[in-house]
Amino acid sequence: MGCRPSRPRSDIDIATGEPTPMKESGKGKKELWSEEEKKEGCPCGVKLEDLQEGLPAAIQGVRYDDGGDLFRALEKIGQSDLRIVLSDQGYAVWQEMPGPIHNSAVRRIQKSFEKWEKEQGAVLHGEKEADLYYMKNFKKDNKRVADYAIWGPDRLDESEEVIAVEGKAVNPHVVFQFSWAHDLKDEMDAVNDMSLYSGARYYEPLLRPNVIYLIKTIRKSKICKIAYGFDVYVIRQGERMADEPTFAYHVNAGGDDDDVTIEVAADDMGLPSEVNNFSISLAEIRSSMEKYEVVFEAKPESEDED
Repeated sequence: MGCRPSRPRSDIDIATGEPTPMKESGKGKKELWSEEEKKEGCPCGVKLEDLQEGLPAAIQGVRYDDGGDLFRALEKIGQSDLRIVLSDQGYAVWQEMPGPIHNSAVRRIQKSFEKWEKEQGAVLHGEKEADLYYMKNFKKDNKRVADYAIWGPDRLDESEEVIAVEGKAVNPHVVFQFSWAHDLKDEMDAVNDMSLYSGARYYEPLLRPNVIYLIKTIRKSKICKIAYGFDVYVIRQGERMADEPTFAYHVNAGGDDDDVTIEVAADDMGLPSEVNNFSISLAEIRSSMEKYEVVFEAKPESEDED
């Protein structure tokens, strides 16, 4: 339905309707979407050749049944470390890296925090792309990167800089993760490492985050700039991320969407409880993404049924 067609027979190329070759040179333009799918209104207009530009020739034009098949094919040509993933249609494509859409959402969080911090007259520190070190399976120097992190006053020195222990910054009080391109499982792995293992065992002196907020964009397809809203997961210190979101902001069919805010408690940031909470509007994050041609629309009922 829409941009995510049902799974065809494994010996038929979804892009052309022809039998899938074991290997194809990739010459010529192949439509990623069938004529029938175009009639349903898929706006992507993306060519398979464009998505596969620069990939090893051995995997171009080949359709795989699952990610395991793709991984084995990459191992066979010695390329298993490349950032290559399987598209919804079964083709190898480059994994999306953080780009303008992702960065615009993180900037919105940053600007909202800096405005709130100034209004409160509080002494805190906010930073993009903050390193969190953790020990797992008896291995040190593992690292996860927070999209945006907030340190309260008790984790800052007299110069209002983040305290360092043996050359590593102590972990923040609060972490924001924003997800546009990555699979939920990958985000879950990262969040669980931060919540369960950062500031533990060998890295106990680095302290632990009090709370982590994962904002996951609900997209129509991995290659479409169409989104239905956000699912928000709230993970407390030492907790494992739940399978279901804590709350959500989804576009309504009528278009008059009610805003949803993330409320960060003052004491979670190491501040006295009488300080006002820090709020971030998901509608404002949406607006920042719309500047980069992301279209938010209501999710069709037919896709809920799939």
